[in-house]
Amino acid sequence: MNKKPLILGIESSCDETAASLITENEQGNAIVLSNIVSSQVDVHKEFGGVVPELAARSHMEKIDWIVQKAIDDSGRKIEEIDAIASTAGPGLIVCLSVGLSFGKAFATALNKPFIAWSIGGSFMPKKLVTQLVADFYNNTCDVISACHPIDNINDLENPNCVKVLCDEKNYAINFYRKIPNNNADYLRHIGIYGYKMKTLKKLVNLEPTNNELVNRLEQLRFMDNNYSIYMTKYLSKIPSGIDTQEDVDSALNYLLSNED
Repeated sequence: MNKKPLILGIESSCDETAASLITENEQGNAIVLSNIVSSQVDVHKEFGGVVPELAARSHMEKIDWIVQKAIDDSGRKIEEIDAIASTAGPGLIVCLSVGLSFGKAFATALNKPFIAWSIGGSFMPKKLVTQLVADFYNNTCDVISACHPIDNINDLENPNCVKVLCDEKNYAINFYRKIPNNNADYLRHIGIYGYKMKTLKKLVNLEPTNNELVNRLEQLRFMDNNYSIYMTKYLSKIPSGIDTQEDVDSALNYLLSNED
């Protein structure tokens, strides 16, 4: 029996400090062993919105015991953790830096991989996140993202539906808003990325490329600079990104019919 990866996830992108231990069963389905969330509603309510500096301070005050409680509640030992992941964006930079710094330090102390995650305007089922982490752990790549079979023919012509073409090993060849022809096996890109911190530091210093600017796709900047992108193929149902009112309606139906 192969050991299933045990991942510590950290979230500090806005006004909630959260940590979770997640693994998977023999069928590849996600199992959330613990999920600890600390809200900051009382901190910000008098201001009518989130104050970034107060949010970051609250994260710093709570993140250590939030992570410790997540580990304790999971029933697993700290040395069993295989990797640490933290949200890298989108979010408030002063808040993101708390989770990223803590996660990187924690990973360094345990001598475990650290994974920074960036999530776009899409729903991310637990099973998909677990599959992504496992694929990142088991493949050689600079960046990992995800894709899904296109089940609506209209998506092929929809510029809001980003398409990706992969090679036989599931590495991205190119990304498109408008496909050049219908003679290839295009997949729908899912807006989630994973990378190691050392890679993220290099990516943020890259200048936008003409290819990226013309197509309005940031991942083309990575590829234009010879960074490899491994694409996890997710076969279960997942709604489109949130770009139109139709997408909002579809997302609401998804939330009503799924517990993920």
